[in-house]
Amino acid sequence: MLADVAGRTIDVDLLAGGWVLDGGCRDWLFADAMLQLGEHVVGVDPAQDVRGHRGAKFQRAALMSYCGLAELPHEDDPQTARAESWTGGLRVPAVTVDSLRGRYAVEVWDVVKLNIEGGEYAILQAWPGPIARQISVAFHDFIGRNPCPDPESYYGPMLEHLGQWYRVAQHEKTHKDDELDYWDSLFILKDTHAGSR
Repeated sequence: MLADVAGRTIDVDLLAGGWVLDGGCRDWLFADAMLQLGEHVVGVDPAQDVRGHRGAKFQRAALMSYCGLAELPHEDDPQTARAESWTGGLRVPAVTVDSLRGRYAVEVWDVVKLNIEGGEYAILQAWPGPIARQISVAFHDFIGRNPCPDPESYYGPMLEHLGQWYRVAQHEKTHKDDELDYWDSLFILKDTHAGSR
């Protein structure tokens, strides 16, 4: 059953008391909701002002499509902190969804939430397989983070790649804060019985 959980649409019937990856965990609202639903949570955020959370694991890192170093550019609004390929400046560790899966001995994430200020594009293009039961994504076309000159041209190849393992449960542009974008996309594993905790 699809439900709004702290502003993100997920299928609550697919929660199995396993692990959730909260990418962009700044306010911890999604993590709190997942903890209340009996999930274990790993929160990831590169911003220096984000602190750990009782009940959740925390990684001060950039969730990227590669492991190594990333640069955290200065942002006037800390809500929009993002990481980019490292070119000098404030360095933060870069981790992948898969490397965190290994670190926490997670076979399959119950949910991966990506609200990571543009990092979602490369991560989804390189998604490694059926490693999560569902992926909840806030895309950032509205602030120019889509890597394609024509933002819509990104989605066909990305959806084809994810379509090897996932079906689209929700992926429509909606308005939020006077901006039209894919604020709340949800991709669900085709075989939801694949893997276990």
